[in-house]
Amino acid sequence: MGAPEGTVAYAYATALRKALDGYLAGGGTQKDLAKVLGTSATSVTRHLQGKRITPRKQLRAIKAHLEAQGFPCADEVWDELEELCGQAHLASESPAVQRDHLEEELARACAEHQQVRWEA
Repeated sequence: MGAPEGTVAYAYATALRKALDGYLAGGGTQKDLAKVLGTSATSVTRHLQGKRITPRKQLRAIKAHLEAQGFPCADEVWDELEELCGQAHLASESPAVQRDHLEEELARACAEHQQVRWEA
């Protein structure tokens, strides 16, 4: 059993499975994906069930892997996943997950601010 239907974690896991449909149908495996992510196939299964929230770093690695394997997804799919990723992390009951998300958001905001300063 995964995340309860109607939760952000469920929506995120559903969108992630949708992004991986072509890859998995085309012969890609969760075990191969786990190797790319540096995790276990069991962990990948938990992410796809919504039991765990895939970190953005791993989401980006998934995107790169799918593209390298010839299974790219539309930008809209990744935009939705990025949005759901943030929502799922914030909705998590784990303070560590929320902290990690907020640290990543802060780092991203600082990088964007630095880029704006360089362009000015």
